[in-house]
Amino acid sequence: MNQLVGNTAINFVFAGDLMVGGEFISYAEKRKLSHLYPFERIEPHISGADIFFLNLEGPIFQGSDRRPDVTTILSNNAHVIDLLTRQGICVLSLSNNHIMDYGVEGLNHTTALLKKSNLYYVGAGRNREEAGRELIIEHKGRRIAFLAFTTNESHVNAIIADSQTAGCDSFLDRDRIAQKIRILSENVDIICVSLHWGHEFFLYPSWEQINMARSLVDAGAKYVIGHHPHVAQGIEEYKGSIIMYSLGNLFFPPVKSIYGRPEATKRISRECMLVKSKLWEGKNLTFEIAGGSWGKDYKIVPFEGDHHRIFCSRIYAQSKALHSKTYGQFWLNYKERRERELKKEALLEALRKALMMPLSDLAKSITLSDVTRNMTRLYELFCRSKDRKSKGLIAH
Repeated sequence: MNQLVGNTAINFVFAGDLMVGGEFISYAEKRKLSHLYPFERIEPHISGADIFFLNLEGPIFQGSDRRPDVTTILSNNAHVIDLLTRQGICVLSLSNNHIMDYGVEGLNHTTALLKKSNLYYVGAGRNREEAGRELIIEHKGRRIAFLAFTTNESHVNAIIADSQTAGCDSFLDRDRIAQKIRILSENVDIICVSLHWGHEFFLYPSWEQINMARSLVDAGAKYVIGHHPHVAQGIEEYKGSIIMYSLGNLFFPPVKSIYGRPEATKRISRECMLVKSKLWEGKNLTFEIAGGSWGKDYKIVPFEGDHHRIFCSRIYAQSKALHSKTYGQFWLNYKERRERELKKEALLEALRKALMMPLSDLAKSITLSDVTRNMTRLYELFCRSKDRKSKGLIAH
């Protein structure tokens, strides 16, 4: 860790994706539980923050104008505001692939509610100019800028704003973002950049992500904060800055698809990671991580003792791999293996979902595309396995 400089530190807490909705709402209401019940034990890790930053996954709204090109529609219950307003300064990234799930009406309703509740947001708007506008907060005598970006690439599939259409700001023009950071750095003290990126359920970022994150630090970013994979990835200290490639989920309960089928929740995506960082007057910083997980009762239980050490050891191992001289080849091998694992998991999850549903409901909800998609997965798994055996890559 860097040597501490100065007497006044800004305390940041960075968290992952938040969605207070889905199956949790009916669970809580049937048992007459508070909608903040899941956070009771993890909140002490957040409450000491000067600035609490996280990604709000989906609007605080439900309406009839739903996004037509996706099978899962997300929304946050209005009680999420009660959690966020109990913290210090709360900043939300809206630059993600679900904020437009209920169209412009959902976005506008969400931003109006956040403003009314004195909560800050960045990364989405009614047009490109508004979506790309930086947020600047003054705190403890320092000016802190926030930027948030995402992508419409297929593995994220966010809606990107243009001159007349609402949506999010894109990070695909890396030079534009770097230039924006350089200009901002002349007028602010600290720059935080949020990126909704990467591949879902991957424990490692791509080589391209690493290069991009480092280039943003080179341009002047102090914190680079990643979301979207729904699992915690490694953390890199680079040139006195911190790159958090993915913070996983803060809270993301299971949901149902638009066809009424329950979506499976992977065990590892039930984990949460918080990064707590002190940034001192000399711009030197320290950080530590805290973790937790939730089970069938939806309550997030912080890791302690051996569980905390095991969690930290895993994050450390993932972080150490980022500095490998052969990371590019490591990533290609990992990507191929992980894609194969996820297809196998998807087949098993589809079978479990089918078994959970009454036959009458299953017959009504199943579509030709469901059958085709799962047959394709099965075919690809069989062909790839056969090909790898022929090359001697796996045991016979």
